[in-house]
Amino acid sequence: LYEKLFKVSVDAAANRQSAIIQSKYGKCDLAKNRDLVVDGGDYVCGYNSAGVDDDTLFTARIQNEENLTIAVIVNYACHPTTLAWENDQLSPDYIGTLRETIRKETNAPLIFLQGCSGDLGPALGFTGDVSVPERHGRQVAYASLATIENMGTPATKLVLEEVKKSGADLAAWREQASAPDTTLATNEAVLDWKVRDGLQKSAELNELLKDNPDNAEKERLKRKLCVRTIVGEEDTTPFPCWFARMGNILFVSYPGEAYSKIQRDLRDRYPDYTIICVNVCSTWIGYVIPEEDYQNQNLYPAWQTPLAPGIFEAVYELSIQELDKLTGN
Repeated sequence: LYEKLFKVSVDAAANRQSAIIQSKYGKCDLAKNRDLVVDGGDYVCGYNSAGVDDDTLFTARIQNEENLTIAVIVNYACHPTTLAWENDQLSPDYIGTLRETIRKETNAPLIFLQGCSGDLGPALGFTGDVSVPERHGRQVAYASLATIENMGTPATKLVLEEVKKSGADLAAWREQASAPDTTLATNEAVLDWKVRDGLQKSAELNELLKDNPDNAEKERLKRKLCVRTIVGEEDTTPFPCWFARMGNILFVSYPGEAYSKIQRDLRDRYPDYTIICVNVCSTWIGYVIPEEDYQNQNLYPAWQTPLAPGIFEAVYELSIQELDKLTGN
């Protein structure tokens, strides 16, 4: 895998070319809230019909100077958890069919970026039927392709050319040449964040694993050990965040699984830009959830995360601070 990735990087660098990136929001309702309350107050991971969803889909088309599409970017927030214990095959879940459908229709590769899906997943999930993630992938792909079809000609903008007198006064909007925004800037910032109280150390977790607990408990202990290994044995851990601006596209990425509220709020704050939020960048630390959700002790993201309360709000404030720098606000 290392050798293949290295070759891809070298080939990409050798084949650089001028291109224009167009971006636009679309809609896809695959992702549903997955914090479900059952049995009088217990939380489970599964479709919550009364929860808050996020159906926003980001799509970008990259075209070269010959107007050939050379890549498509899709940023969508939905856990790839369609398949579960009944499945015995390796699978990219819905993202595989999404990739195949985009390539078939555009003859271009797909760059998929997982959005803030901490509280979002497919309504129909945890199945062994491999046809289900294939349907999900087509659903996201067709929504992305519809968004692409709604884009105008590259390097143009719509202007009101004339008002034509007719049965009604008709506004004739036309495409007019417009210079692309060539701004390119990046930044990195690191939060030194407190590890939550009571997070078990690696030595304690290894001792518990020696007792050979049942499968479910063993899986939980192994996940806790993985998390502790990533954050280290100290009382604080670095939480890096990366930011970028490419024209009117703003990127926010980090190694956690943030709840979707953070991307919804950032879109509202920067309406003149399209926002890409990327979960689980570089490594995986844990969930980034609003402070009030820590009170729900049986909520999986609340007891899974190794990060002390306040991390969600801190990441949001840091994002505003850094994006304001990149946009000149």
